[in-house]
This record gives sequence, C-alpha cells and structure tokens, in this order.
Amino acid sequence: MRTSEHAVACQRVALALLLTASPSVSEDPPPVTNPAADAEPGTSVKEKMSIFRAYEGEWEGVQKYAEVEGKPAFESKDTFTGKFVLDDMYFEMAGKSEYPSGVSSYRWMITFDAFQQNYRAWTFGSNGIVTEWTGEYKDAHKEMIWKFKDSRTATSGWLRTTVAPNKFKGIGAAKTENRRLVSDYSLEFRRKKIRI
Repeated sequence: MRTSEHAVACQRVALALLLTASPSVSEDPPPVTNPAADAEPGTSVKEKMSIFRAYEGEWEGVQKYAEVEGKPAFESKDTFTGKFVLDDMYFEMAGKSEYPSGVSSYRWMITFDAFQQNYRAWTFGSNGIVTEWTGEYKDAHKEMIWKFKDSRTATSGWLRTTVAPNKFKGIGAAKTENRRLVSDYSLEFRRKKIRI
C-alpha cells in the first residue's frame, strides 16, 4: 500500500471510530456531577473546611527562625486576619510580617479538594513568591500538617500547626533537594483581645 493510500485508510478508520463512539443526538447527556458537593460519602467540602472556624478572627504573634548555615537567628512580629470567603469554600489568612530587614505581606488561600481528597493551600507573598501546599488534618491531635515542594527553588518543607480557642502554634522546616536545611522555624499566635 502506498503512503497516500495508507493515510486515507487511517483517516477512514479514525472517522469510523469517532462515529461509533459518538452518542446519537437523541441521547440525553450524562448528568453533571459536582465533586465538591461530596468530599466523602456524607461529608461536604464545607464540613471539611469547618476545622478552620478555630482560625477565624484577628491574631498577633511571633515567628522564630533558628540559626541556619551561619545565618543568625531572628524573629518576626506577625499579625493576620482569618476569614471564610467564596461561600465558605475557602479560608483566607491575610497578614504581614515585620522582620529586622523590613515588612512583607502575605495571603493564604485554603480549601479542601474533593478530587484529591486533601486540603490544598496557596501562599502569596509581597516578595513575589507563590507556594502551593497540600495538607492533612489529624483529628486525634487537632493538628494540621502542611507540605510543599517547590521545583523553582529545589526546596521542600513542612509546617505542623495546632490551634486552641485563643492560641495558634506551629513548627516547620525547609530543605534543599540535597537535604541541606535552609529554614527551621516556630510560630506562636494569640487571638487579639477586643478592646472596648
């Protein structure tokens, strides 16, 4: 078979496959499903997101960074406000950090992904850095464990947080691909007191 005849034969087979695979016009389309409606049988995304109710409100605290690779230890004073947005499907934490070298702003956007069956978050910094996280909630310890891997900077890390009615604390670290520690930190926040 010559090349042009072979091409025509392939086109005919492809067309036949398309015609037999395509539903007829009279068939009803399949029902539209919304995976966000059910994260697990009987559990909605909003129910999964309810763990962040404890993070709502205004917070102030300190992040402590340990000495790493000869860089001195330092602290930042932080404030953030946590609130639900977009019909309670996302939780947003917007704040700022005051470092010895200056001030930066940040924003976390958190949700539960019904397809992947895990929590997902994105952090956006005024320094231009965007980080994507995946998270898992450990109900027994009331603990959230976040992990990230950043191919741009060849780093990966984790952050473990717990929250009580008026206290939020955590520890975290980041390493390079060759396991060199580049960040080791702890954080502790208290809910701001309402002054009347």
